[in-house]
Amino acid sequence: MAKAKVITALALTVVMLMVMTGLAAAQSIQSCDSSGNTQDLFYSGQEVWVRGDNFTGSVTGNLYVTWNGAVSKDGDPITQIVVGPITTTNWDGTPQKLGTVGNEIPHPSAPPPAAYAFDIIFDDNQDGKYNSTDGDLIDKLDCSGFKTQIPEFATIAIPVAAILGLVLFYSYRKRKEE
Repeated sequence: MAKAKVITALALTVVMLMVMTGLAAAQSIQSCDSSGNTQDLFYSGQEVWVRGDNFTGSVTGNLYVTWNGAVSKDGDPITQIVVGPITTTNWDGTPQKLGTVGNEIPHPSAPPPAAYAFDIIFDDNQDGKYNSTDGDLIDKLDCSGFKTQIPEFATIAIPVAAILGLVLFYSYRKRKEE
């Protein structure tokens, strides 16, 4: 009886591990920097990249940058395109450049905390519609994939004030030595 319980427990553990491994191996896409490090907030002049996770072999499809929420369910057309489509051939998931904030990808003109929110979509069958059942991927369906923002005033003002302070300090010191 005890032997049967142990065997049942081991069998359930094996099944759970197989299911967990299968879930962890799902394909996904993510906004990142050029090295592939996850990044969800970009400032003017920064390049926006996308990487594919758990790709087996290589895939061909279109990459789009759309306004957040432009696609919300299967069958939605991929509209309101900011950048795209960028056709990928034999993509193995390595980082792919989408554009630069302020050039191809807009950034807000209002002061912080104003931000623009975007989604990245991979259209596997290149039909211009989002279909999760056909292998299409979206970086984050329930929230924005990445945002662009203008740096806060203090982010710029503090380093400028520090440099001016050093210049004034050294000029004062030089005059004092003379």
